[in-house]
Amino acid sequence: MNKLFLLIFSIALFAGSFDEDLKNFDKNFLVSSKTEQLATHQKLKTIYIKSIISGDLDTKKEVLKRIVLSSNILKLDSSTYQKELEELGINAKKLSFKTNDTKKPIQKPTDTTKVSEKVVQTNSNFYITKIIKEDNKINFNIKGNIDEKSISLSTYNTKEINNKILEFDGILDAKKETFIDKNYEISIVQFNPKRIRIVARSKDEIDIKYNIDSGFNIEVLSKTQNIVNKKEEKPSVKKEEKPANTQIKKTEEIIKPSLKIEEKNQEKAETKGTNNISKVTKTSNGIKFNTSYEIENIKTINYGTNQIIEFDGVLLGGRKNYDFKNYSISILQFNPKKTRVVLYTKAQQKLFFNIDDNEVVFSTEELKSSKASFNKANLLITIDAGHGGKDTGANAFGRNEKDITLSVALKLSKALKNKGYKVFLTRNKDIYIGLRDRTKMANDKKSDLFISIHANSIADKSKTDKIYGIETYFLSPARSERSKNAAAIENKSDIEEMNYFSKQTFLNFLNREKIISSNKLAIDIQGGILSSIPKNYLKKDGGVKEAPFWVLVGALMPAVLIEIGYISHPIEGKNIADSKYQDFLVNGIVNGIENYFIKNK
Repeated sequence: MNKLFLLIFSIALFAGSFDEDLKNFDKNFLVSSKTEQLATHQKLKTIYIKSIISGDLDTKKEVLKRIVLSSNILKLDSSTYQKELEELGINAKKLSFKTNDTKKPIQKPTDTTKVSEKVVQTNSNFYITKIIKEDNKINFNIKGNIDEKSISLSTYNTKEINNKILEFDGILDAKKETFIDKNYEISIVQFNPKRIRIVARSKDEIDIKYNIDSGFNIEVLSKTQNIVNKKEEKPSVKKEEKPANTQIKKTEEIIKPSLKIEEKNQEKAETKGTNNISKVTKTSNGIKFNTSYEIENIKTINYGTNQIIEFDGVLLGGRKNYDFKNYSISILQFNPKKTRVVLYTKAQQKLFFNIDDNEVVFSTEELKSSKASFNKANLLITIDAGHGGKDTGANAFGRNEKDITLSVALKLSKALKNKGYKVFLTRNKDIYIGLRDRTKMANDKKSDLFISIHANSIADKSKTDKIYGIETYFLSPARSERSKNAAAIENKSDIEEMNYFSKQTFLNFLNREKIISSNKLAIDIQGGILSSIPKNYLKKDGGVKEAPFWVLVGALMPAVLIEIGYISHPIEGKNIADSKYQDFLVNGIVNGIENYFIKNK
């Protein structure tokens, strides 16, 4: 089985560096909510698969360690991954989150999305009602007295980030806060219903000093800060002050690496590859530049009112800063492989970007995509409404999956046609179509995309009110039990069709380009759907996953299967059958498809 798995993946996907993702895990996992931890765990598994495909043994080892650690925290079965680590000469049982706790060990994080509901039920005598930051000190307005015995101070360090964690009994009767200083970042959160956690992070050695004698305050000290303070004691010549935003300047230091590090990153970056960014110029409300490659892996990060857009690339000529009336924009080499465009502002502004061939534009005003970027009239999208006819698919509460998927498919067809695309439906009424015939239709029509619409279900009635969420799948052998189960449910509708596909045929269809494109399409569609559903609706990000759905086997174009929700869930099942909610789903799918074509012309 392992040999077959490696054989399948040896021809698929792309190799890449996931250093940043692993650093983010080390930095954030222990202080994340359970929901965030589950999302991170799923992302680790995707990195693991890609490390196998690219033959990156070092990344494979590192990500396997973190999968085992996160599985232990989330109480998930990691026996397969542990066995693989053992084969690589690593003792999985000795892995741990290393801490130097002076009083108590770090407790396992809980889902902070539920904390607010539970906090009310606690009997804490200590409350933080307001948080005020002044230089390196943070002062707290409090009610009651802190229990000194409940205070624990611990350390969790990785190769890249040093973390100091202060934890104590109490209720955070104020919104959680994150402050960014030039030498460190600090977060104050309600860790669980009874305890508050303060986490300071820095690339340097760091410490937290707290004072409970007169009220309650803390001071964050770093090695760099101590050096800075000593230098400030020396007399210096006063320079003419520029009308700069001091808050922006402070935040800028944490958003970018230190000057020396940035210069080293620049040197390393410019000696590698041809993913060059050049001819950066200022526009009326932003910047524009040229690239020698197709920009990929775009990520947006928000720090307060400041915004970062990060992507793969090498910036030629070093950092550039541009000042505007109420904001400033910088472009810099964040690490040897990543470039960042940073918007510094106090106002509620946002950066928009547009990619048109080799020119990239960033602006604080919304940009319209160039008409020349892609011609929708030349693009054909095949929409497949899952199941049909004698095959009802999943059913619950008197609703059949085949009816819901057809309704969504018809709405999606209309919406895409209104956008200018050509559309083909594998079925536009309640008829049965075999799995093999669905992708054959798409291939015969020379479709550019294949979108299969389905609704998920869980047979265990004791869990129907607990399991829900939107998931988007692309074709590959499944790793997780949940992916296998989802695929098994959809595959069982036409067992004879599976005999048509030999394992060799399966291998032939798993080509590198199609899987990469399908993965990208799945990410864009999943993000589009989640963004389109209003907050007042029950929704959950089930993630982008890989699974062996036979309906996708044989498609010669990027292909995804969307599980729009669980028909078995009493609320989500009702929603996905509702016409208004279906409109939100369709809008999200359309936006995802549009984003995919814009980024992958």
